[in-house]
Amino acid sequence: MLYEAGSVKEIAVDGERLCGLTWMDERLWFSDAARQEIIAVDPQTGRVERRLPCPMVQTDLTSTDQTLLQVVGPARRIRTVDSTSGETVSELSNPRRGDLLCGLHATEAGVWLGYEDPPLLELRSWPDLVLHQRISVGRKVAGVTVIGHYVAFAEYARGQIHLFDPRTEQIAISIGVNGNPTGLTWDGRHIWYCDYTTVQLRAIDVPGIVAPVRHLSPSSTRHQMGLGAPDVIWAVNHD
Repeated sequence: MLYEAGSVKEIAVDGERLCGLTWMDERLWFSDAARQEIIAVDPQTGRVERRLPCPMVQTDLTSTDQTLLQVVGPARRIRTVDSTSGETVSELSNPRRGDLLCGLHATEAGVWLGYEDPPLLELRSWPDLVLHQRISVGRKVAGVTVIGHYVAFAEYARGQIHLFDPRTEQIAISIGVNGNPTGLTWDGRHIWYCDYTTVQLRAIDVPGIVAPVRHLSPSSTRHQMGLGAPDVIWAVNHD
């Protein structure tokens, strides 16, 4: 199913090459590959609230507790950055060496990785990156986020966002959006995306989808991943 979604909110930002996007502390955090920075903005006003230098920024960005995970460098390594100081905490190798890692999203079930080439989604535990699920999606994956039991991923060239159900390994719905989406995130009400073409952060509504924002917790991740039960991994609390 394909439908078109207009933006319900647009934020013009001072940037050049918007790539990653995450939601943390009621702020939108985006990364800019040209300026080699991670920037936090107020989602209501667009006011810049924090700037962190991040050399070799490449594609997606996600968050866990008070740290940021950013894809960096030509090898597409995963860097952990302190969201207050901007200091690098650690850096891990791309688990698929040589493949184009573009999407990254951390949840309490583990970390979803999205690849442009080959076009894959992978669920791995954090921080050891043990593989638990691999799915060929047949589309070039840009940014990734999670909404309830769906994995949403951006397809830059077609200007679409796909909601993928990992239980059926099928795309449930495809959404045509304005511009060309790269990074994605979910704030509990809207999907936000980086529009690379117009250098804006845009929000869209997804009718019928309601889910809380769930962040990765290392202790709960190890417990849930050890169970290996999809119903547990994808359970959503609708409090």
